[in-house]
Amino acid sequence: MSIWIFDENRADFHPALSGEIEADPDALHIIQRGDALMVCEDGRERPMPERLDVAGVMFDRERFTNYWPLQAN
Repeated sequence: MSIWIFDENRADFHPALSGEIEADPDALHIIQRGDALMVCEDGRERPMPERLDVAGVMFDRERFTNYWPLQAN
């Protein structure tokens, strides 16, 4: 499983560090479980669309597929 969290200061996603999700469970993050790519926002998960608009910045689904950062614990 891989997790990315949205950094509002940089307006970009980065691999989540241990404890970041627990510290802010309502933060926007993306979870990759096998072939499934999910967007989690305000504690609710939904499938990741082809393009995700976050505050006017577009993020392509391809950016998060086949990418294996260090896993968050």
